[in-house]
Amino acid sequence: MYYSIQLIFGDRVCERILSLDDGNESFIDISDLTKKKDCVISFEKSGGKLRIKNDGSILVTGDDVIRDGHCNEIEIKGTVLTGALFVSELDENSVCFESFCPERSVIAGSGNDCDIIIKGDYISRRHAEISCDGGVFSIKDISENGIFVNGKKIDGKRQLDPFDIIWIFGAKIVFAGDSIAVQKNSFFAGHRLVSADTGYETASGRKNAAVKNGSLRSFSLSEKDCEAELELPASVTAGRKKHGVSEIMKTAVPASAVLSAAAALRGALTVPQTLAAFAAGTAAVTGIWLGAERVAGMVTAKRDSSDRQDELKKYEGLLAEKQENFRLMMNERFPDAREAAHMFAEGRRRIVPPSDEDFLKVRIGTGKASFERFIKTGGTLDKQLEELVKKYRYAGGVPAEADLKTGKVFHVAGKREAVTEFIRSMAVKISASFDPENVKMMFILPEGDPDGVSFVKWLPHTFSSDRKTRFTGFDDLSAVRMQEMFSSYLKRETMNHYLIVFASDDSLLSSSEVKKYLNSDREGKIVFIIGRYSDEENLAFSGPEKTVLTGSEDRSESISPESALSYARLMAGSNAGDDGRESLPDTLSFTGMYENFDEDINDISGRWERNRSYENIRALIGT
Repeated sequence: MYYSIQLIFGDRVCERILSLDDGNESFIDISDLTKKKDCVISFEKSGGKLRIKNDGSILVTGDDVIRDGHCNEIEIKGTVLTGALFVSELDENSVCFESFCPERSVIAGSGNDCDIIIKGDYISRRHAEISCDGGVFSIKDISENGIFVNGKKIDGKRQLDPFDIIWIFGAKIVFAGDSIAVQKNSFFAGHRLVSADTGYETASGRKNAAVKNGSLRSFSLSEKDCEAELELPASVTAGRKKHGVSEIMKTAVPASAVLSAAAALRGALTVPQTLAAFAAGTAAVTGIWLGAERVAGMVTAKRDSSDRQDELKKYEGLLAEKQENFRLMMNERFPDAREAAHMFAEGRRRIVPPSDEDFLKVRIGTGKASFERFIKTGGTLDKQLEELVKKYRYAGGVPAEADLKTGKVFHVAGKREAVTEFIRSMAVKISASFDPENVKMMFILPEGDPDGVSFVKWLPHTFSSDRKTRFTGFDDLSAVRMQEMFSSYLKRETMNHYLIVFASDDSLLSSSEVKKYLNSDREGKIVFIIGRYSDEENLAFSGPEKTVLTGSEDRSESISPESALSYARLMAGSNAGDDGRESLPDTLSFTGMYENFDEDINDISGRWERNRSYENIRALIGT
């Protein structure tokens, strides 16, 4: 069994054909692509799927399930550089091997006297020469328009290595050491290649090709040989069912590799730039993800049938119209798309366009900036959006920087084991996502709580990479030191240092200095997460409006708009029970979209025409 493996990193592409024999460990070395040493991907078969065995050496970020154009799933493990990987299974009918004769050269071109005949506007009569000298194969460019090997244009003559990809203007030929592999589902889609002793078939009839043993079997691929219908891979359909272009329009959108939205947001771009880059990148390559590759192959073939030509033109028009409408919509939603498109074109960051649902997940779940933009632009507040909002309430499972700036107090209650596990999980995520010099955590533990003490000692990220202490543990006897640290953070004028306090009770909120801070509109330098033990089965939480200490009856004086937004994002992940309490999901995130209750979203939707400004929307949030 053979597999086509394609890795994309920035503007570089590496593509190989890989053989995986049952029971044998196989791998592909991609060090030539990444310029790094020991960068090898190992594969194994498991449950009918192809899985990557070794973690941390692949060009994909996050724990994702990646699908290629043929619906094969690959489980990705590890977090490294951002990129994409595609694996396609090539069955017997998809790959045809033709043996080389080492005693003479092989000519590929458009001439009828060539060993490999490829018809096309840019194909020279004698385009490429493949020869063998002492068991070493090489390819020579004898054309006017050039040849590409592994994505790079060659100059003159070049030695061929096993599994090199030879591109001749759309035609892809794989050199496998002593044979040629033709991938039927690429440029050669629709050709039926038969064995050397029986000749080969075209749409116009059978041609005989008497071949002697040990010699190269010639085959011809011309415009007239293309079938009127495209045969989809066996992995897509159980039977060998053929589909016309109208059916392809419904099924051609490949579920290809989608990078983790959280991975993009953890990169170098800001939230608006990331969103705009998604928009620009999606608009730029939407055609690829809508099956344009298959359309391009059919268009290049130039079918003789006038009906087929009309159908192709109609599909091209629909595709172009959809791309243009999508581009206009993206430009309207995200004015910064022009700048992001420039960045995208320069290859500073490659972002694979997500599906509609994944794009919505990024658009509404990435903190205050995107939330404000969503409110200002209006979005598409319909029933489908509400369902997707509920489905994608979180972006990365950790507090975004904007939330750390604005959040102030949250309560978490539940059984001791559940609360401890919740705090542990959040602490580990925070430690892995933020600079230890900017975001520090404090644990105020109940007196005589051995579980809490062991928990602080257990944390795996106790030190940062430069061995600077990250976490600080306290007991009830160190109240003076604790207040000193509070005062230190509250007096800081810098905008990038924050303290997250995990405590067992809220008595620390009663100090005059902390109370003044909670009642102010200033940015939050300290985030308090208060944990309480109870007999409830599920974790439950309440937000700032129940914990801010104030003597004023005016709510606008007791909670800042920023804190309200932070609470709204936190509440986006809650599910109201029969008793009206909010239960936490499995993973708490501060980056969900505002969804306090269903009626609030309906209210925003129903009153949208009267609440276009962000200032007016504050009333709906409760500030």
